[in-house]
Amino acid sequence: MLRVGGMKHTKVNVRVIAASNMELLDLVNAGRFRKDLYFRLAAAPITLPPLRERVGDVELLTHHFLERYRSEFKVEKMTIAPETARIFSDYQWPGNVRELESAMRYAVMMAKGKGQSEIAPAHLPPLLRKSAPEPTVVSGSSEERNIRQALLHLLETWSPRKIAELAREVNRDRSTVYRHLKRMAAKGEVEIKTARGRDGSIVSLAEAHGSKRLVNTMQNRLA
Repeated sequence: MLRVGGMKHTKVNVRVIAASNMELLDLVNAGRFRKDLYFRLAAAPITLPPLRERVGDVELLTHHFLERYRSEFKVEKMTIAPETARIFSDYQWPGNVRELESAMRYAVMMAKGKGQSEIAPAHLPPLLRKSAPEPTVVSGSSEERNIRQALLHLLETWSPRKIAELAREVNRDRSTVYRHLKRMAAKGEVEIKTARGRDGSIVSLAEAHGSKRLVNTMQNRLA
């Protein structure tokens, strides 16, 4: 390494880890980020999609942070109400994992302060409470039946399937499809799983019970 303005090289042994929530290559092309610095940092780039694109991760992280703050605030038992879980799965999480962690800390504190052992929507931060969508699909409606039949058909043809892939095929957003699959799982029609893809990321999968065609291994569907 040669210090700026220096005349002598110095040996160093360091690893630099840099993170950004912006597309650095776009900034390079726009002349807003140094090209030489970008290529020094981009030796082994890792792309992590935003939390809103990893619906299955929301549930895993929610329970992880619940246990963390349940322990921190010395709460023996605390659960998450189903309607609260739906708000979490539908929310877009512009602040990603940090926002989810802060929301869970707030919710645990509020529930404990009110002497409740279940986190209800009323215990969530105001922004999440305001984001709660009005129900647009009535249980048992033709719309719900159509989506359910389409999902079952796709899963019976080939499963397990990525939830993101199912959402594309039925032309619905991932959170909507995940919500339908959760209801179907409660009835024993499907099973929701998580697995690690070849790049190490966590992938959400759905599998039909008694499906007609199963792949040999889950990894074959994670290519």
